[in-house]
Amino acid sequence: MRVSSLFFVPAALALLVACSAGPDFTQVQAADTIEAYEGFLAADPETFYKPQIDVRLEELYFEKAKAEATIATWDLYFGKFPEGKHAKEGKVLKEDLAFAAADAENTLDGWKKFVAEWPAGTAKHLTRANGGIFVAEYGKLSIGEASVLQVNLAEDPKGPLNGWGVRAPITNGGDKTFTYVGVQLALLADDGSVLQTKDYALVSPTWAMPATEDQTRPMAPGDTRVWAWDMALDGAPSEWHQKVKLVVTGAQ
Repeated sequence: MRVSSLFFVPAALALLVACSAGPDFTQVQAADTIEAYEGFLAADPETFYKPQIDVRLEELYFEKAKAEATIATWDLYFGKFPEGKHAKEGKVLKEDLAFAAADAENTLDGWKKFVAEWPAGTAKHLTRANGGIFVAEYGKLSIGEASVLQVNLAEDPKGPLNGWGVRAPITNGGDKTFTYVGVQLALLADDGSVLQTKDYALVSPTWAMPATEDQTRPMAPGDTRVWAWDMALDGAPSEWHQKVKLVVTGAQ
C-alpha cells in the first residue's frame, strides 16, 4: 500500500521550525553566558523565561564588572541594572576605582572630576580629593629628592641598622602658613606600580605619639622641613627595592 507523501509534510515542517528556532532554554542555561541569554531574549523578547534570564544576566554583568574592574564595565552594569540587587556594592567598587584613578593621576583636573562625579562619596575619598585640589591650586608646596637609607629604629648611633628610613625636604614656597601638611609615601615596585602606602603628616597640631618641635610648629612661607618615616626591615614588601614616591595630600 502506498502512503501519500502529504502525510510527511506536517512532521517535516515541524522539524524545520525546530531546527531554525535556535537553541532551547536548556542549551542557553548550559552555555550560561551573557551572549547566550541576550541572544535568546532577542529571538523571543516575551519568553516565559524572561524573569529568570534577567536575574541571571544581572549576576553575570556584576561578575564581569568585578572581574574586569574598569569604569566601563561598571557603566555597562549600571546602564542595564541601575537599581539591581548588587547596585549598592557596585557603587562602592566603582567609586573605589574612580578614586584610585584620580589618586594615581594626582592632578587638579583629576581631583575636580572625582568630586563632581562623586559628591556623595565616602568622607575619606572626598577629604583626599579636596586636599588634592587645594594643594594643586596653591602650587607652592614642593617636595625635594627623597632618600632611602637603613637606620636604627631606636635612633641609637651604635645600634644595628634594623629599619628603613625615608627622608625628603618639603618647602612652602607660597604666602600661606599651615598648621597641617599631609604627606603620602608610596613604596613602588620596579615597574612603578604601588606596593604599599603610608600617610604621615609633615606638620600637625596633634599627634598620637611624641612629636618634635618641627612636626608641631606651623609651616610659614619659605620654610623647609624634612619629612621622615621609619619602618622595620621586614615591614616592607619583599619585592620592594627602595623605590619611593611622595605626594602632599593636603594642607590647612
